[in-house]
Amino acid sequence: MVIGRGMLANAFKAYQDNDEVIIFASGVSNSQEKEMKEFDRELKLIQSTLSQNPDKLFVYFSTCSMYDPLSSETPYVKHKLNMERYIEKHAKNYLILRISQILGRSKNQTLVNFLLDSIMTGEAFEVWKNSNRNLISLEDVLQISNSLIENKKYHNNLYHVANSAFITVPELVNIFEEILHKKANCHYLDKGSAYREIPEDTTLIIEELNIDFDKTYYYDHLQNFIEENKESDE
Repeated sequence: MVIGRGMLANAFKAYQDNDEVIIFASGVSNSQEKEMKEFDRELKLIQSTLSQNPDKLFVYFSTCSMYDPLSSETPYVKHKLNMERYIEKHAKNYLILRISQILGRSKNQTLVNFLLDSIMTGEAFEVWKNSNRNLISLEDVLQISNSLIENKKYHNNLYHVANSAFITVPELVNIFEEILHKKANCHYLDKGSAYREIPEDTTLIIEELNIDFDKTYYYDHLQNFIEENKESDE
């Protein structure tokens, strides 16, 4: 069963007719969200889903944003942590997956969406030199998550589905400029802060899947991201 209609729900559509697994992809996805009614909506949906499906594996997507000093105290992150605790306490069988920022086009204005749109249009923007990000492709999120779902030894735990390597925001801008062959209309500021280390608790799975988070990972996947977005705009 898949609950939701967004990017993650579509990626996990193979579970739509699975009677043993619930992919809960209908939670609050906008990291800028502040409306309590949206947080309450997610909680009520989790409560009803767990109540109606007590024996199914409940897969919940959380966030790695709590490792970002600038985001750790936001209403969104606090809500996600509350949902994690609720599921750990009330779900009979669960997986909590903290996902880093996904390299995919979404309705929410993510950093990669913002950079692509701004550089393509020539719009001016600011770059915080001291900030970094952790990005992972949707395909790799799906692969790692599938492995965790399919092996029962991983159930009833929390895992981090993230890249083992970070990238600074200036480096991201440079990659976009190189791929697009266009100079960004940006101004660099001596602001921002780096993520704290994200726990690497899926290392064995990543090795088994032959996922290589090497120095070319960001360039290659950003190039794919840009090409896919150009095709969708045509």
